Amino acid sequence: MNRTRLHRRLARAATLVLVAALALLAVGAPLPRAAAAPASSTADWTQVAELLAADPGEDDGFGYSVAISGDTLVMGAPWHDGAGAVYVFVRSGASWAQQAMLTIQDGASDDRFGYAVAIAGDTIVAGSPGHVAQGSTHAGTAYVFVRSGASWAQQAELWARDGGWFDWFGGSVAISGDTIVVGAPHHRVGLYGMAGAVYVFVRSGGSWAQQAELSASDGGPGDQLGTSVAIDGDTVVAGAPEYHTGQIDSVGAAWVFVRSGSSWEQKARLDPSDGAELDRFGHAVAITGD
Repeated sequence: MNRTRLHRRLARAATLVLVAALALLAVGAPLPRAAAAPASSTADWTQVAELLAADPGEDDGFGYSVAISGDTLVMGAPWHDGAGAVYVFVRSGASWAQQAMLTIQDGASDDRFGYAVAIAGDTIVAGSPGHVAQGSTHAGTAYVFVRSGASWAQQAELWARDGGWFDWFGGSVAISGDTIVVGAPHHRVGLYGMAGAVYVFVRSGGSWAQQAELSASDGGPGDQLGTSVAIDGDTVVAGAPEYHTGQIDSVGAAWVFVRSGSSWEQKARLDPSDGAELDRFGHAVAITGD
């Protein structure tokens, strides 16, 4: 079974919401019959809700991507009706209810809208890495939605200035304030195919503009930088799980970039101390503070 079919078959059904004291956790449930274990031996987590789409469909992939901000949860369903969809749920007291289902007007089969999602306050960014952008198949696009009251509207459609065929732009997304980061892990950098790149966009008023394209100065072909991205303030971390060291394949690495004014600089490459072949370190990343 190919990887795409496997993902579609597994990622369906539900998203679980759990709480522990004042903490809130959302977990996509690709295998909804599996039991949820406590997060640790010192904090018990209790399931408070199981969220389902109002219009569920087989192989939608609901819960394939999950993000949370305050009392708002966002779930991607990248195979819904072929093009994909994003669902928004809000909490009132102890209850959760679907507030919106977001789709794109120019959606097409295999766009995979909702493959990656992120939210900060009243702004959502959702990747559509299979979308045809600027005439290039699977170049990819990311869409920005903003909330006014209880209504959501598309604010922008983002794509890479130098996007190309099968870049997979939108395969990962992150947001912090008025800055959005989008990964394009299959992007060619110079002579290096699939080296990967990360794009930074900033908002001024209601408009978004590309501020930077980030690539690894010490990266190589096939690294797939941007498979995962995260941002907190002026710091971006991006994973490259296919990075290889010497003759050891797919050990993986992560790069850190820092912004000063409107300029970005590579600050560090993070390597596992005990990395081994096929570890794929950097497949997922997150950041908060230092």
